[in-house]
Amino acid sequence: MTVVIVVLIHTLVAFLIDIRTRKIPNNWNWTVLICGLTYHVVNSGWSGLSFSLAGGLALLLVTTFLYTCGAIGGGDVKWFAALGSWCGVWFTMNTLVYTFLIGGTISVVILMFKGRLLNILKQWIIAIVCLLGDKKLSNLKVINQQPLHEIPLMIAALPAVAIILLMNGGQ
Repeated sequence: MTVVIVVLIHTLVAFLIDIRTRKIPNNWNWTVLICGLTYHVVNSGWSGLSFSLAGGLALLLVTTFLYTCGAIGGGDVKWFAALGSWCGVWFTMNTLVYTFLIGGTISVVILMFKGRLLNILKQWIIAIVCLLGDKKLSNLKVINQQPLHEIPLMIAALPAVAIILLMNGGQ
């Protein structure tokens, strides 16, 4: 039950801060991550340490790649790593997948309401066809003709955490 409470607090605090400032503070994420490592070491010894480290490091690696691609922010990377230190690889990877599914759905709805969805899809299709045809990465510039509307990732992460917790029987 302690882990669920911490996960909910960690997620809710990050959500509220991200909505307001568009940043999740490093000191918050690192504190939660260190507490996750400590909790699992105290309660399960070396196996707890490996569980916690595996979760934190796996998500740190995956989300760092997403960060370098521009898909998420640095605070999001550390938020997922901190979540991984409490919940391990399975829970946190599933949360990541659900976060992107929910975030993608939200983005499509926003683009539909703004009347930009078809233009964005057309740009992507043109870029992919050009890329497949002559293999020039410069053709991907077509995609950036209309900037996309960005949403704070925690808008999608909050329901993703809730869904995974429910799928996990609240544990």
